[in-house]
Amino acid sequence: MEGSCFYFARPQPPDQQQQGWIALKGLTSLLRDFYWPGCKWGGKTVNKPEARAKTTKTWVPPMMSAKGRVRGSIVHRQLGEYVNLGRKQFLAQNRHVHPLVRQALRTLEASSLYPVQAEYKVAQVDVRLGSAIDLLCVNMHTGTPTFVEVKTSARRSLFEQVSPGKEYDGLLGKIRPPLLFSDCARAKVQLGVTLLMAIEGTGFAGRFDAFVMLLADDQAQGFLYAVPESFLRTYAVPAYKDIQMRLPLWRAENKSKK
Repeated sequence: MEGSCFYFARPQPPDQQQQGWIALKGLTSLLRDFYWPGCKWGGKTVNKPEARAKTTKTWVPPMMSAKGRVRGSIVHRQLGEYVNLGRKQFLAQNRHVHPLVRQALRTLEASSLYPVQAEYKVAQVDVRLGSAIDLLCVNMHTGTPTFVEVKTSARRSLFEQVSPGKEYDGLLGKIRPPLLFSDCARAKVQLGVTLLMAIEGTGFAGRFDAFVMLLADDQAQGFLYAVPESFLRTYAVPAYKDIQMRLPLWRAENKSKK
């Protein structure tokens, strides 16, 4: 796939697999399986926006009332189309623009971040692991490449909320100082491991910045959480090494159970 550091594909028919395509395990679900099993990113998985729209006095497009993962998928899709297709084509294809997409664009502009590409695919082929960087940007003041992971939430406080008494499983739970058990911390780990995959695949050795961008319903502006080098070294690097070692064993174990 153009723009990827490795070939990346969803499971393909046998004839396409024979042509060199491979199926990859998604990083987000793998992190949940390895380190925070049963933990959701927040919000409801099942949602019926059409029913909710009918009960309001003023008609609201169904996608505007979506919550949880449904809303997150809508925002990611529209933001990706805006960046990759351009404003003119995006507006021609989307009659309604989600408010959180507008919030994301305002936040990027206020931070002098120009989005170059959305959903930049990366992979670790040896262990068949795939992920994507939500936004690949350039800082217009410094020229620094900036990588952004986009998350949505009903409230910023929920995203930052720490669950007392909860710890991560496996290696991530043994690292000191302990990583906070929150959606924000988990998003940083996800972005950190994805960046390491990209760096390993492309050989990139320059300076870069990384942020998790939260888009919340109770905020007028998005909020950027920095993911510094110290975080990458303390949490993301050990997790990435652990994943590379455990994933082949995990895949073999699951295969034997079927």
